[in-house]
Amino acid sequence: ETCLKGTRQDILEKTRSWATDIDAPNILWINGYPGVGKSAIASTIVEELRVSNRLGSKFFFQRERASAMTPNALWRTVAHDLSQRYSSIREHVVTALNKNESLPMSSSIDSLFQELIYEPLTKSDDIPIDKLPVIVLDALDECGGVDGWRSDHRKRLMRTLKSWSSLPGRFKLVVTSRWERDIERLFSTTSHHSIEVISGENVDAVSSADIRAFLLHELDQLVDRYPSLPTDWPGGEAILRLIDGAKGVFIWVKTVIKLLEIWDAETGETVLGPLQHHSGSVASVSFSPDGRRIASGSRDHTIRVWDAETGQTVLGPLQGHSGRVNSVLFSPNGKRVVSGSYDDTIRVWDAETGETVLGPFQGHNDSVWSVSVSPDGKRIVSGSPDYTIRVWDAETGETVLGPLRGHSDSVTSVSFSPDGGRIVSGSEDYTIRVWDAETGETIVGPLRGHGGSVTSVSFSPDGRRIVSGSYDHTTRVWDTEAGETALGPLEGHSDSVHSVSLSPDGKRIVSGSHDCTIRVWDAETGEMALGPLRGHTNWVLSVSFSLDGKRIVSGSRDCTTRVWDAETGQTVLGPLQGHNDSVCSVSFSPGGKRIVSGSLDHTIRIWDAEAGETALGPLRGHTKWVLSVSFSPDGKRIVSGSSDYTIRVWNAETGETVLGPLQGHTSSVWSVSLSLDGRRIVSGSEDYTIRVWDAETGETVLGPLHGHKSLVSSISFSPDGRRIVSGSKDYSIRVWDAETGEMVLGPLRGHINSVSSVAFSPDGRRIVSGSGDNSIRVWNAATCEAEVDPFPAPKINAESVSLFSAGKLLAPASDNRASRLLDSANKSNGRFVSLFPSISRNKLLNYVLLDRYLHYFP
Repeated sequence: ETCLKGTRQDILEKTRSWATDIDAPNILWINGYPGVGKSAIASTIVEELRVSNRLGSKFFFQRERASAMTPNALWRTVAHDLSQRYSSIREHVVTALNKNESLPMSSSIDSLFQELIYEPLTKSDDIPIDKLPVIVLDALDECGGVDGWRSDHRKRLMRTLKSWSSLPGRFKLVVTSRWERDIERLFSTTSHHSIEVISGENVDAVSSADIRAFLLHELDQLVDRYPSLPTDWPGGEAILRLIDGAKGVFIWVKTVIKLLEIWDAETGETVLGPLQHHSGSVASVSFSPDGRRIASGSRDHTIRVWDAETGQTVLGPLQGHSGRVNSVLFSPNGKRVVSGSYDDTIRVWDAETGETVLGPFQGHNDSVWSVSVSPDGKRIVSGSPDYTIRVWDAETGETVLGPLRGHSDSVTSVSFSPDGGRIVSGSEDYTIRVWDAETGETIVGPLRGHGGSVTSVSFSPDGRRIVSGSYDHTTRVWDTEAGETALGPLEGHSDSVHSVSLSPDGKRIVSGSHDCTIRVWDAETGEMALGPLRGHTNWVLSVSFSLDGKRIVSGSRDCTTRVWDAETGQTVLGPLQGHNDSVCSVSFSPGGKRIVSGSLDHTIRIWDAEAGETALGPLRGHTKWVLSVSFSPDGKRIVSGSSDYTIRVWNAETGETVLGPLQGHTSSVWSVSLSLDGRRIVSGSEDYTIRVWDAETGETVLGPLHGHKSLVSSISFSPDGRRIVSGSKDYSIRVWDAETGEMVLGPLRGHINSVSSVAFSPDGRRIVSGSGDNSIRVWNAATCEAEVDPFPAPKINAESVSLFSAGKLLAPASDNRASRLLDSANKSNGRFVSLFPSISRNKLLNYVLLDRYLHYFP
């Protein structure tokens, strides 16, 4: 199966360039996590090589066929294919076979490689350069089957790959694989060119765009199969959440699509299945790390493993427990299944053969309700109705810690922190506790707040928050340092708010939402003062006040811009049409006579704020999404930031690029802002850094400033230009000295999700921030303390904040962070489902099936 047309173009282009460069290393290693589409990329490369007449041979390893797909079979196949295609190679191969007819069956892979591959290729120097062969070897990590790196086949193959690197550069070999120790060791000492297929927290805009295209394609096919579904099903916000949830992993999308096929997400009716074989109720289910399998535990005392694509049973029933299986989950490497049972024991199973490899672990004097494996796979934690928690050695089955006592009722859920250093537990005593995984001491808690049994607990990926679910019908988010409720119960609006901005006098806040409306709020009380303003037909991604505070400009995913009367809420201009994709950033000029807009169509437009007509543009130069635009204080220039990693400065009269592209960032530029004197530009990037540029020369004058641990989503100068405030996806706010680059304040913590937008107040004494935790906060810029309680903005995802002072634009770029279409903070509901390996899995699939948006935290 090849890549969807139009996707993975960046990787394919790099591959094409490498294939034509004779001086480049002759091995290309395409690597990444399971499920990111490495095999699809390999298949696409094969087809391109076939068309260009350069395909030498291909070989796709399969773990389940390890006994047949050996290194011997690989090199025999390559020798055969090359001999069929190139007469000079054929001549040398035939000579070798005449000398030793048993060579193809030789147990010495080194001899076979030397005589059928290495020598024939080194002696064949008459192949035209445009027909030089490229060999494609897919899924190297599946060589050796379940034995993996311990397999003799795999070890022998590694030696031959090392030998390939010493062949002339004209003979190219493409290898795809996961990161496994022996493979990484090989390439650490072997000349090669590497391409990583980005995924997880490091996923970039290009990969996310590919996921988006693939998801839309799969959903279109699903809608075609079920004509009763609306044509825009499952809705824009659900699609956005799925894109973010995938984190660049294509198999994740395919698995979700399969789930959507099994269940109608609108009606809750089963449209495929049920998957039947258990003779009792299914108490627990869990995905394998690569999303290809599902393990289920049942009241019938058995465990089954299912193919997540076809719904077929691939393993089981696994028998051994003498009571119902309450909890099952895969180990982080997917090779083991761990189960906890009503028979008071824990067992570890081989995920390939179904055999019990460890257990039963005995120690609890009542049922085991929940089990979780540490991130390194070395320990197992269990919770029980005997009120205790135990930690076990995953290799020996011995109790290494516990029983841990503290809860006064059944322990219903347990989970390790991402670093494995802590354990969180939830109980029927309505409380949550955090334990030191080494000493067993309670380090946080008991956390009280739920009005019913705590049914599920899990750490956030950074380990700083805990999310909990309860029989009291609520979800809460807890600060693991302070031991307090950081947010919740969440209540509010009908959908996410992507952008907020303050009026010039700081008394009002305007918000734009996924519900297609705009609202105006009292900045002191948080009450709605105006709205909802209706007119846009898709998400409102960016909003901002004019300098006199009388008008509001908005940009939308419906590809239009509108101008509203800030007193009456009436549309006074628009819709302004011209962009052919979402308008994700808008801003007034200092005089209020013009509006600049940036779009996902890669262009910038300038509009007459009175007539509503395009005054200039489209301005072309950026090669990817325009994420941030702003006028200079004198209105003569426009600065823009883009997902093409660059910044450009434009002449606001002629539309010409007057500076740039400014290069230095190594990932998307999410936010740009000009100092009040117009001499400097500050930028925040997905590469976690901040840079300050000379607005005349384009040179970097400060930075990169390091400190944030995730992408810098918003950046702004203070009114006097001496400080810079930054907000990040790492949930924090920092203030920097604009001259030295030193951090002078922060990190300010309080938000429990990505900080999407920050700006100084007109007097520089306060900082306002908007976050994906559905709140807006106001901070004292001198003491770091929150001055105002978080506004319970209706379902707010406060993606953009900007402040103005009379006659002066203080944060010209801070009103445009509405473009973060792929940010994981895009949520509109207080319910969350954790899809991380550390989660207690016993209720995961139930949540997935019941919650049509597949909520993802954080």
